[in-house]
Amino acid sequence: MQNSQLQQLLSTDERSAISKAVVGKKPHPVLHLLDGEEEECRQIAVNTDRALKHVMLRDKAWIDKLKPRLVQTADLAEPASALSEIRSYGALLEAGIQVSPVKVGQKPTPEFSVQIGSANAQVEVHAKQFDHMTDQQIEDHHQALAEELQEKLNVAPPGQTVMAVRMTEVFPFGEPDAEKPGDTTTTNAISRLCSIKAREHQFEEGTPSILWLDFQDPHSWNMSLTADQLRPVHSWHGMLTSGALWYAFFGWKGAPVFDRFHRSLNPRAIVEMAHPGRFRLSKMLSAVVISLPTETVLVESPRPIVRLADDFRCQFIHLPWAKVEHWTAEWEPDLVRRTIDLESRMLLAIAGNGAACAPEWS
Repeated sequence: MQNSQLQQLLSTDERSAISKAVVGKKPHPVLHLLDGEEEECRQIAVNTDRALKHVMLRDKAWIDKLKPRLVQTADLAEPASALSEIRSYGALLEAGIQVSPVKVGQKPTPEFSVQIGSANAQVEVHAKQFDHMTDQQIEDHHQALAEELQEKLNVAPPGQTVMAVRMTEVFPFGEPDAEKPGDTTTTNAISRLCSIKAREHQFEEGTPSILWLDFQDPHSWNMSLTADQLRPVHSWHGMLTSGALWYAFFGWKGAPVFDRFHRSLNPRAIVEMAHPGRFRLSKMLSAVVISLPTETVLVESPRPIVRLADDFRCQFIHLPWAKVEHWTAEWEPDLVRRTIDLESRMLLAIAGNGAACAPEWS
């Protein structure tokens, strides 16, 4: 993106260092956004620039303090994390919410304290990326492709166009283990999503807690997720697949999980969820915000210790790319619990176990 806020923020030397920074075959995340060559990264670049503009107008000192993390080249997870914090800070400001970065102390802290009138909350930001095995798989694929291309170049007549094409299957949340019972692409995604920031030691008790999940890393993009994954089940060509995000937050141990399941197949092919969802494990989290390139979704807990104030719920409608139709929110008392209980009964009925019930929310 020419003359972008991000480009203006960096010096010529910093941009040069970033362009040369490669860990394995993985370029610097800032380089992805500066180049803007890959179509899937263009929207992320626009979102990042839009957020950066809001933050620069409001809190340039915070940007100056963040910048060393943004331009460092040793561990590329650090600039990816810094970019996610810029996007979340800018989005909250654009929604008209008062945002204060939390001063880092001796103990872990969330990224931001947010306030509307007398209501406040704390926000922890996480930039989800591919795990090591997936990154290694992608690197191996690129290496094999480069070697095949070189072999063809070595024997091709001068001036002849040479092309090499290879296909590989990528599992954003890890490849399922065929030897492990119940291990599927969907159950892997559910498990990894459920465990993000599971310790929750950053949060202060007594204050509403929001986990902001940023799925806009320019390398892993959206981890193959869409807001549809917040529905309990979706169908395509007669096949049923469970919504990984729904199960990650609201599922229960023993819940039926569908992975491209067709009703004509043996019902025993349905696997069971091996652990409770995040909101069944934790009362600390009040809500989760899922930030995708063109979708921002709010998901509230049915039973938090401290509930998100109504003012936040209404103000979040003004977040960039807010998709209210996909939200699970407490628009009236006990609405989230009642909604999830109805959806759980639907899942059990589809699985042929309509007489069973999901566990009560304790």
